[in-house]
Amino acid sequence: MPDTAPSVTKFQAGHTYTRTVPSGATEQFRVEQITYQPGTGAAFAAGWKGGLGAWYGRLVPVTDCLGWTDTGPTHDTAPSRPEILNEAADTAQGVADRLHREGHTDRAQGAYDVMDVLRQQARTATREPS
Repeated sequence: MPDTAPSVTKFQAGHTYTRTVPSGATEQFRVEQITYQPGTGAAFAAGWKGGLGAWYGRLVPVTDCLGWTDTGPTHDTAPSRPEILNEAADTAQGVADRLHREGHTDRAQGAYDVMDVLRQQARTATREPS
């Protein structure tokens, strides 16, 4: 970042901004970083615009901040690895329970074994540093 870069007072990396478009719908802009154009030092907020049915990568000039409201830090809603593994283990347990009820004890045991492995992997993933 150049030493002479302008101060960015509106857009902040890691924040989500919203505004109402002429149709009345709400548009969002998730800012990933502030970057500066080589040579000119013009500031741009780099991130994702969307909320109208799709998301698009965008560079928005910092001067295009009128009408946007900072709605706070961006929170990633994607499930974590332990959550995915535990959900898979729950599914395996459901299959194992059904097989057991239907009298397929050998197959049920195999499904219970898969469930145990998935739960162990979830516990290991929880202890790994992020």
